[in-house]
Formats: sequence, structure tokens, C-alpha cells
Amino acid sequence: MKKTVRRNCLKIASIAVVIASLANTSLFASANIGDGLDPAKKYQSDYNSFDEVIEAGEKLNLELAAEGFTLLKNKSNALPLAASNKVVVLGSQAKSPATGGGGSGGQSRPGGGQVASVSEKASNIYDALDEAEIDYNKAVKGLYEEINCPTISVVGQGGQTSLPYENAQYMTKVEKGTAGAIEFDGEYYTAKADSALASAESSYTGYDTAIIYLARTGAEGCDTPTNNVAGNEDVSKHYLELNDAEKQMVAYAKSHFEKILVVVNSPSVMELGGLENDDKIGAIVWIGQPGWNGMLALGGILNGTINPSGHTVDIYMSDFTKDPTWMNFGNYSQANYAVNKSYTGDNIDTGAIRMGYDEAYDITGDDNDRAIDYAEGIYLGYKYYETAYEDLKTATDAATADAWWNENVVYAFGHGLSYTSFEQEIKSVKGDITNKKDAELTVTVKVTNTGAVAGKEVVQIYNEAPYTAGGIEKAARTLVGYAKSPMLKVGESANVDVKVRVKDLASFDYNNANKNDYSGYELEEGAYKLVAGKNSHEAYDSYSFTVEELVTWDEDGNSATPNNIFSQKGNAWELFNTAANNWTISGEDHYLKRSQIVKNGKVADISTQLGWLVTDDNMFKEEAFNAIHNGRKSNSYIDNDNWLTLEIEDNYENVWEKASVPSDWTQAVADASGLVAGRIDGRTPIQLEDLKGIALDDAKWVEFMNQFTWDELLAIARNDAFFHTIGSDIVGLPGQTDTDGPGQLSSGWAWVCEVVIASTWNTELAYEQGTVVGNEGLWLNANWYGPAANTHRSPFGGRNFEYYSQDGLQGGLIGAAVVKGATDKGIHVMFKHFMLNDMETSRMNVMVFANEQSIREIYARQWEYSVRYGNGNGIMTSYNHVGLVAGTNYATMVQMVENEWGFDGVSVTDMYFPEGKIGYTGWANVRSHTMPLGAECTNMPLDGEWNATARDGKGAVMVPAKTAGSTYESATQYEAVRTTVQRVMYQCVNGSKMHNGAVAATECFNLNNSFNCKPNMAVSIEVINASEATRIYGTNYAVTVTGLPVGLAFDATTNKITGTPTTAGISNVTITIKSTQEGLGWVDSSLTCKFCVGEYLTANNTNVTNGTAFTAQLTQTFVNLVAEGEGVNFVPNGAVAPQNGNKYINISYSLANGTKLPRGLSIDSATGAITGTANAAAGTYTVEVAVTLTKVVGIGAFGSVGTTTEVYTAPVTLTVTGEVVGMT
Repeated sequence: MKKTVRRNCLKIASIAVVIASLANTSLFASANIGDGLDPAKKYQSDYNSFDEVIEAGEKLNLELAAEGFTLLKNKSNALPLAASNKVVVLGSQAKSPATGGGGSGGQSRPGGGQVASVSEKASNIYDALDEAEIDYNKAVKGLYEEINCPTISVVGQGGQTSLPYENAQYMTKVEKGTAGAIEFDGEYYTAKADSALASAESSYTGYDTAIIYLARTGAEGCDTPTNNVAGNEDVSKHYLELNDAEKQMVAYAKSHFEKILVVVNSPSVMELGGLENDDKIGAIVWIGQPGWNGMLALGGILNGTINPSGHTVDIYMSDFTKDPTWMNFGNYSQANYAVNKSYTGDNIDTGAIRMGYDEAYDITGDDNDRAIDYAEGIYLGYKYYETAYEDLKTATDAATADAWWNENVVYAFGHGLSYTSFEQEIKSVKGDITNKKDAELTVTVKVTNTGAVAGKEVVQIYNEAPYTAGGIEKAARTLVGYAKSPMLKVGESANVDVKVRVKDLASFDYNNANKNDYSGYELEEGAYKLVAGKNSHEAYDSYSFTVEELVTWDEDGNSATPNNIFSQKGNAWELFNTAANNWTISGEDHYLKRSQIVKNGKVADISTQLGWLVTDDNMFKEEAFNAIHNGRKSNSYIDNDNWLTLEIEDNYENVWEKASVPSDWTQAVADASGLVAGRIDGRTPIQLEDLKGIALDDAKWVEFMNQFTWDELLAIARNDAFFHTIGSDIVGLPGQTDTDGPGQLSSGWAWVCEVVIASTWNTELAYEQGTVVGNEGLWLNANWYGPAANTHRSPFGGRNFEYYSQDGLQGGLIGAAVVKGATDKGIHVMFKHFMLNDMETSRMNVMVFANEQSIREIYARQWEYSVRYGNGNGIMTSYNHVGLVAGTNYATMVQMVENEWGFDGVSVTDMYFPEGKIGYTGWANVRSHTMPLGAECTNMPLDGEWNATARDGKGAVMVPAKTAGSTYESATQYEAVRTTVQRVMYQCVNGSKMHNGAVAATECFNLNNSFNCKPNMAVSIEVINASEATRIYGTNYAVTVTGLPVGLAFDATTNKITGTPTTAGISNVTITIKSTQEGLGWVDSSLTCKFCVGEYLTANNTNVTNGTAFTAQLTQTFVNLVAEGEGVNFVPNGAVAPQNGNKYINISYSLANGTKLPRGLSIDSATGAITGTANAAAGTYTVEVAVTLTKVVGIGAFGSVGTTTEVYTAPVTLTVTGEVVGMT
């Protein structure tokens, strides 16, 4: 229950509290999809062609790399290199960098190979050295070109991934004390006569610097291994520490070179303590994954033309096995080793750990029932280490705490070095600090460049909140805001404003920890400190203030719903409880408390507590398994069921159940012939275009939605498509193409990984990246499955490369900026995968448990920011379960995302399976206003029949009841389906799909993608619709036509193609319309039309007699000619499958351009036969027939395919004779 608490302003000593709204440019300005849209407006590209967009991406990616690459170490100013330094690159993976991850993170040549300025291959370190004019040893490069890296094969639920690793042999490992041995990280090595580089050693003269190249990657479907890693003699070694060959390589460099630099090509953090602590290692540069050309920025950092300004977005631990997440990640084999001293166990295999169970329960032991528990609670990453440090310092002294920190942490969160130095001073703190939704503070920090070269600095603001033992959990230091300075010259200062949302100073009390009978966000009374940090551990300056009275927030403004929806007990919300201890037989709360971190003057060993799933406590209640298995059913009658019981409870009231729908809702009904009254040529009176800019809750939407039949709504909600959203001609809803890839939108630019973007700490650059992606979407006419917004919970997360950060706020601000950049161009951005999807192991069926405080403060925050402040208009949900329920559920997608955050977009999921299998059902999807991503949804019943007489003739949806053959009225099904479809319409009418300024000029063309005529037939075609062109361009446009067949010519004064073609064949004719006035805002637009000269469509009978049965067979040769010309095969009635990629599989026929056959005749769409008995006026009828060819396209990373169509039109002439019968 919520409790009403008196809300007051904070009182901050010595700071003037401004009770007024801040500038409209504030980050925390909420937005909705349709806000302020002009019905006549189209989304316009910032570029004149797709090639220009690619060129913009190329330049921006270099900026992102320059500001995101991070200088981790620079002992004695080892960097930048002097002009005299000559380098040798060591490492067999340097020649082929990991530009992006595997699966949806895969990358290919931007522009699809059609943009000449883009290199055929991604840049590597040698390209960077060439660009920077740094001399490197070619002999060593040549040797590495002959060395093939072996790979580690990792098998996961998403498939198999191969991870390359260093295996070249450089030195021999020996015992300590061996004469001449070289030490690295506590191990010793001597020269090896047959070293991989032995033949090149004579060329080292004059080369004084070694660059050691370390590479790691990741992929969709698999996490990286925590033990038994190829390349390591010791099976306990993990993937993210230096392997045996790499340690040899470091020792080799120490034995041959004066200066040693290290480049880390890894999206995940690595154990780098040995390198940091070795005085012979001069510098370490982290580059993440650089995308297609980002590697070139490394050259600038090495030679000093670029001053690095990146900062880490994860903490770098010295020993990953001591991190809290080590114990509860992946298949728990490492936890089993810590607890039971074995890498195997009864519950351990390649999947996540099986949920324990009471053996007396019948349906337990299902191999699909697997779990992970985020037992570390809010103490993730730097929050754990900073808290342990502060509490150890309090319990002992600063020296003891410093020693612990230095032993356990290599680089703090937010760490990053520069070639210059800075000072920061907090100048003021102002703002509206009431409890309203978006109240914020502005922290103004003066940044001064005190060094010797120009540079940029990150201003990081951390909060130190008052903590009471046993009360609400609070980390010692938490990031609450940041901004990046402009480029500052030597001695120059600038005031940098950092916006801090007041709510981010608060903590989420999910279990009434402070005993004030309130659950939700609370800003408790007490002393607070804002810290301007050099990183999470070191402070430039701080400012203290006092909160004198409690401040709270109501998440959705509705007192009838709880704030802590994932922590309820004893009511209908309990189904969504995500705390593992709520569902275990023991009920023991394993979530880490601050009071448990430091014990008896030492940082405590918490391995057993956090690895509890491998212990006897792993016994879940019968109710837990009931909920899991009931959630896999697709019968609508379980709306009325208590999922926690085995038997159906027909009268149970679930939180998503609707007792009724609005009284003005109804649906159209088709007559026996399939016609709906009031429609004109099958189209509704109110078209979707009429709803642009109309609020989602406006009454006009009700009138519009009432025009659909129930079956039409069901068809859209089912979305029987693949990687696109189906359209509806009856209201003018176009089908929408959706493209996967956080790192690359189709053939757009191949970007640095998201970790690099976040490491810039520059929201303006992030916004620019989103804007370029938005421009790509305009030119490709495609929506975006991206970016990804999950969390670096563990370094071993297989998809860390496409997640921004370890911190929800840090990644949330970057992600919101990217999303807003793209949505400002009208693109439907489905950022993914919502939520707690931070692990690939068993991703399709794992139950993810976490306490609600960690969900709210860490894992949901990135999504919240993108919705609230990024104008997020779409979400892709994840495979995993959130607690016991599929992640696509009412609590997550409706209550949290819609009701609390104000989301007004539409979401999709690519998780769908038939009833009883793992995953989601059509029933569950639509209850959460989510659509399936692909055609497999036909395996998921989405039921309901329309009863037109119910509700006093307004109609109702009837769904199957528990008793076979019977039905009942379901307002819940009606509301879910209709609301989901309305959101699809709302997103589309207010987005670029219907208002695309980059391709809008195509509306000017009179021709489609084909034109057919016979040889020696006179042609006169006006290629441009003059009235439409004038509407867009005024009189300021020019038209050009190229590629015409012999005998045809274009007249620019009349915009007509005229003449008589003489030679049969197909010509690709390009028609271009171009603005002749600068700044008009419209881009050039081109249409490629196939001019088909010849009889490619013939009828074997053209003479029709009234009253006599008529049959004519159309024969087309379009597909033969096209297939021959394009090298594309035709597979009649072929399957939509990878083996038919780029092949035609179907031909259909229809009438085109409004022409009609003589009365009584019809055309068979499948065969092209014209049949019937004519009863039409005598004369000659020329009809246009459209021949539609279906082609299989879109082979993706997982063999996924879809289809596209090509339409060719040709005339058919029929002659009708005889009397008309029975007509006057």
C-alpha cells in the first residue's frame, strides 16, 4: 500500500533554491511520439544522398573512437610516441581486429559495397600506423600474416561461437631463479630458440618500441568461458585474463624492447593488473571494438595528434573471481567450484543452473526450468568496491582501506588519462528540488586545463547519501550525472553544467526497510554530499547539503497500484515478485546487504552467500513451478486463473484483467460477401493519415479504430511477417521494414561498439550517432532493432559489446541520446532487450531473479531514460523470464513502461513458441501490448470470435472457455488486441514510414518500377506528376532521365518520354528529380524503372462472345528475362528458406491502374487464367495486368530470410462481340 507523505523542498545550506522550471533544453524533458507534429511535415534527411550519409558516418565514427578510446596507463609519459620511435606490433590478432561482436552485432562493408570511398576491409592497426606515419616492422607483420589463430568453440542456446585466441609460442616458462629469466606477473620465462618470431629478430635494430595487441570478443547466443579455456594449461583460468601465450609475449617484449605499449581490443574488461603493475609496461590503450574505420583514431592517439578523453564505463578488478557476480553467472560452474570445489555437479551443464525442487511435486525437473539470481543486489561493480572501501576505512583506517583497494582494483569506474591535466571546482548547485516527476538540480563545475596541451575532460557527479544500517540499502558512492567539457586550450577554463535528477539522489525501498510504511523511491532526511569525481574513487571537489524532510514519489500517479510491483506478497501482484527468496522453500534472503560487506575489520568472503543456487537452499516452492508452467499456456481463460495453483480458478482476478471496455468501442462487421458497409473501394472513410499528430487518447482514435473488423485487428496483432510489420490497405497503413543490428543498420555505417560510445561520456556525440542512424533509416526506409540497453553485469556477458555500461544512469543518458537522435528522424527505434537480459546462457528459458531495488536503480534505468527523455517509441523484449513470468508481461510492459514511464510506442518480441514450450505465447504478447517479430506467430493461437449482438449491438470478443466447446466474453482480449493495433497505427502515422522526406519525392513519379510496350509501338509518357512536384518543390526542380531503350528520348521541357522503341529487351531507366534551390529541405530522388520492350505477357485467346463461356491463359516471360538478366533463378512454389535466397519463388496476377475486365470475367491470381461468361457492351477492352514476382531476400546472421516483390505491368486487349443479355 502507498502511504501519503507530506512533500517538501530540500533545504540546502548556502545554495539558493530556485523553485522554477529550468531551461527547455534540459535533458529531463519528457516527450511523446506525436508531440508538436505538423500534419504537413515530413521527416527530412540532413543529406542529399545515401552516399553522403555513409560519408557522415565514417567521419563521426572516427570522432567517437577518438573520444571513446581510453588511455588506462601512461607511465613516465610513454605516450605520445616521439617521431624517432619505431615500433614492432606483437600479436597474431592485430591483422584482423574484432570490429564488432557476433550475431546481431556482426558488421559488413558500409554502403553494401556501393560507396567507393569506403575501404573494402575494416581498418587494422597497421592502417592506423600508416595513417599516423609511424614506422613499424614489416618483417614481423609478414610472419603474423602466416599465423592462423586457433579458436575456442563455445556452445550456447543461441548456437556455437568461435573465439580466436593467441597461441603463438614466444618463450619458455621456467622456475623462479633460473638464470636469465624474465619475470612477468609472478611467472618466469627464458628465450625460446624456435620462437614464432625468431626469424625476424635480426630486423629489430632501430625498433625500440613494442606494441602488444590483446584481443577478445563476444557473440550473441553464448557467454565467454569462465574456466577450461583453450590456450591455458590451468583449467581454472578464464577467457578474460592473459593466456599462456600472451604472458610469454609480454615477457618476450620485455626482453627485446626498451618501451612497451599495450592495445586492448576487447569490449569487456580484462584482468590487467599484471600489466598495470609492471614498470616496464609504459602505456595501455583500450579501444573496445572500433567498427569499420575507428582503428585509425588509434594512430592519432599514438602520435599525439589526438588527446584521448575516454573514461571507463566499468570498474577493472584485479581478480574477477573475487567479484560478487563471479558466483552467480552463466552455468554456475565457478560457483560450484567455490562452494563444492568442483566444476561439475548435479545441476551443472552448459546451461544455467537447474532450479531445485521438492521431489514430491509432480511436474518438477523440467529441464527448461533454470535460474540465475542477482544476489549482489545493488552492489554491482564500482558500487560494491567503493562501499567496501568506505566501510573498511570506517572500521579500520585509511591505510588499511587503501591497501585493500590497491590489491583488488586496477582501474576505478570513470577512470581515464589525458596528455594534459585538469582541475575541477563546484561553483554552484541550483534547481527545482520538489518531488515533481522531473525535478532536477544543475551542478555548475568550473573545469580548467592546467596542463601543456589542449584537451577535453569529463565532469562526473557522484552522490554520497546517508545510510542507516538495517535501513534502505545504499552504496557509498553513486553516479548521478555527468557532462563533457568543450575542447579547452592550455590554461583555459569553462563552466560545465551537469543536470542531476532529484529522483536519482533517492533510493528505492522495495520492502519497507526503514519501517515508515512506505515503499518506493525515498529521499531520506540527512546529510548528502555531491562529489565532482576524477573517477568513482578520486574527488576533485565536493558540496554538502541537508535534506530536512522525507521526499517520495508516486510512480504512476494512481494510489490504487503499488510502487513496488515486483515485491508484492499475498495479492494478485505477487505473480510478478522477482525476489528469489519469495519462491524458495527456505525463504532465506541471500541478497547482499551493506552490513555484510565488511565484518570484523575485513572485507568478508561472500562467495557461499552469493552462490546459493548450488546449495541445498535451491529448492523452489510448488507455486513457483505452477506459475512457470501456467505461463506457457496460450488459452485466454487463464485470465481468470490464479497461476500459482495447479487447478484452474475460474473467478480469480488478475491485475491485467479488464471487466469492460469503453462504451463507445465497437467493430465493423463484413456481410456474407466480405464487404463492409461505408467503405469506398475497400477503404475506410477515415484514413490513418487523418490521425497524424492526434493524441493517443483522443476520441478521434476511437472513431478510427471502430472501422476495423475484429478479424482485421487480429491479423495485424498476429503480424504474420518477418522482420517487418504488416500493413493494412483498408486504412492506408504501409508495411514497415525492420532491420536488426545495434552496430550497423543494414548497409549503413559499421560503428564502434556501444561500449566505446559510452566511454566518450559525451551525450552530444551520442545524439549525433543516433541522428546519422536515423538518416540511414530514412534512405533505407527501415526501422531499427537497436540500440541495445542491457547492463555489463558480468565481464563474461557474451553481448557486452552491444551494451553501454555497468551503470544504469551512465548508459541510460548515452542510450537516451542515441535513441532521441534516431527518433527525431521519425525512425521506429526498438531498443533491446527489455530487461534483465544480461546473460546469454540459457537465454530462452532462464528465470532471472533480482530484488526490486536493483531492478529500479540499475537494470531498468537505461530503458526508463530512453522512454522518458529519448522519445523512445519502441522496445524489443527479451527471451528470459523476469522472475517466474515471461519478460513480456503486464507488470513490465504495461504497468512499468506505459503507466509509470509514459511510453506511447509499440513493442516487439522475437520470442515465440507453441503452447507448452519455453518462451512466450501470442496470448502473453498481446496482454503486454507487444507484437511478434516474425511469421512463427502462426504457431501461437491468438483467439477470439466477434459476437456482433453482444453489448447491446456494439459487439464483444468471445474466447474459448475451460469447458471444451464453450466460450465467454473477454473484455481483456478485446482491449489487449485493439490497444496493441492502435499503438502500431499511432507509431506509424507519426513516424517516417508515412512521412519520409528523404524518399518523399518519389510521390512525384508517374511510373512505377516497370513499364511494358511492344517493339515499334509509339510511346508518350509524362514521367512526373506536375501537381505533386509543384506541391513539394514549387517550380524549383529539374528532371533527368538516363538509360532509355533505343528509339526513345526524354524532353525536359515537357517531362515526357516519347518515341518508338525498336529493339526487344529490358532497360534499367533512371529518372531523377532534383531541387534547384538551396535550402529547400527536400533531397534529390531517383526511380529505377525497368522498361520492358517486347511481348512479355500474351493471351492465347482475346475474342470474347457475350453469353458464351470464355477462357484465356495469360503467359508471362518477365521472370525468365529478369532471371536471365540478373542471374536470379526461379523456383516455382519454393519455400521461404535460406537455400532459395535471391531466387524468385512465386508469380501472381492482378489488374492494375484501375482497369477492369469486361463484366462477367475475372482473373485467377495464381494461374493468370481469365475465365467467365461475359455480359458487357461490345467493343475493345485494354486492361493493365500486374505480374508480381516474389523473391526471397534478407539472409541474416542466423539464416533468417524474408521476401520482397517486384511488379511488372503490361496491357492485354480483349475484343467483346454479341448482344448484352438482360441489361437496359
